[in-house]
Amino acid sequence: MNKFLLYFVFLIFLSLQTAGFSQISNDDILSIDSDELEYIRKDLSPWDIAVYPNIIFDDQEFKYFTKNARNCRDISFFDDGTNGDDVPGDGLYTLSGVSIEKLIEGKCLSDSQFKPTFSDAVKGYTHLYGGIKRGRLLVIDSKLRGTVKYKDFGNGLMGTDYALFYSLGDEYEYVYSDKNWPLHNPVDSKAGLRVLKKFGNVFDYLVFVPDKQFGGAGYVRVIDNVKGIMTYNKKSYYNFGQNVFPKGYKTYNKLKGNIWYGEWNTNNLNHEFGHSVGIGPPVVDFPGNGLSWNSQDRMHINSSSTVSNVMTGPFWDPKRGWPNSVRVKDKQGVWKEVQIEANGDGTFTMVPRDPYKHERYDDILLYMLGFKSPEEANTRYYLFNEKEINLKDCFFQDDSKGEPLEATAGPKGLYCYDNIIDQSEYGQIEEFGVQEMINMFGPRIPSYEKSSKHLNVGVIYLTRNQPTEAEIVWNHLKYEWWATKDEWVPGIGGTWPFMTRGLSTISTGIPKKLKK
Repeated sequence: MNKFLLYFVFLIFLSLQTAGFSQISNDDILSIDSDELEYIRKDLSPWDIAVYPNIIFDDQEFKYFTKNARNCRDISFFDDGTNGDDVPGDGLYTLSGVSIEKLIEGKCLSDSQFKPTFSDAVKGYTHLYGGIKRGRLLVIDSKLRGTVKYKDFGNGLMGTDYALFYSLGDEYEYVYSDKNWPLHNPVDSKAGLRVLKKFGNVFDYLVFVPDKQFGGAGYVRVIDNVKGIMTYNKKSYYNFGQNVFPKGYKTYNKLKGNIWYGEWNTNNLNHEFGHSVGIGPPVVDFPGNGLSWNSQDRMHINSSSTVSNVMTGPFWDPKRGWPNSVRVKDKQGVWKEVQIEANGDGTFTMVPRDPYKHERYDDILLYMLGFKSPEEANTRYYLFNEKEINLKDCFFQDDSKGEPLEATAGPKGLYCYDNIIDQSEYGQIEEFGVQEMINMFGPRIPSYEKSSKHLNVGVIYLTRNQPTEAEIVWNHLKYEWWATKDEWVPGIGGTWPFMTRGLSTISTGIPKKLKK
């Protein structure tokens, strides 16, 4: 009998550890301390709102904050210490116990404010009678409760097959003060070091995702130990110290870099992986003859080239430069930013940017990453001398003169009524490809044949306290989608298989050897 009871208790414990968290009461979810309240208050604009928490199941409620005293149709907000208001008279109007259904019934939310996500099981909202501060409200189908398995490794670290989680505790002050460097720099990041100590020398990259969107996205180089792709350094840029690693690890030579991902769109995440190949040192001109494909800022590929991937921006006005982009009309008559494509006869076409063509990794980047052989990565590219470009039938305008426009750089830019660039509109031009890179920097080492086509990445979601089950489910689903699906979703971005054209695989959560 004792053995039976012991086994029964063990099964209950195991189910809690692998199926999810126990139900958290609404009161606990909606309770908010002074630090969180001050963070919400400090830069909330009158036309925006804040929600807490911002990731919930559809049978949970949330708290709604605004600095605007006006009611939302049939729903009233309070600054008198009642109805969930925390501090009377502080200028922050509040309503607690809010649900999506309540907002719809109160005519405060319409279906037009719903933004699809990558999954039908998650609804996303960017506006609830006002833009949502730093993010969106994510509402998860409550049927997904208890479906995501997780492991608790102690000392603030948890994980699923597709995401890791770290509770920052007092270090969450960095989030409140918008300081992301202490949270992801390779030497001092407690989350990063905790992950390295636990799992060892297994990760190619670590990705740090704050639960509040801030800090944009950025890449920190740890080691550039691949030869032949322009940026090479035999030793790590950081000294981790022997105290970082479990007994038996003398070096940590696999980690290439740390990525800060304080954004929503996965194109920003894909972009930072592109930075890992270096794009070239600041003192070497490639392809040469006085022209360099990264001369605009030495970190990205010039838009005045036919290279087309997530590391190139739209074509900038050759005379005025960033942030004044060139635009042409698409087939529907919408002004859009452009990418340059070669026609094969000495002329070029400025085509509207298309994520299916221009926001993926192309041949030369796939070669640099080790995902495509030099023989197969045979696309030929062209780089223009921007000083010698003189586009005809193009006019600099403050706006599109009332015509429809889609431009990341805003309404001001160079509007072109002829999308062809012929020989009379450019001077020096350099043709290049992978072979010219090999000629200048030598073959890639390790070679394509010896390079792994799989990346092991630790995506670490940063919270103040233990993550809620809704947060675990959301991150697990998001990075499962990003790692395994081959698609691009408007407003969300592309997945890893989409970006790499199916030539690479990636893992994002608990390393395989520890999943058993």
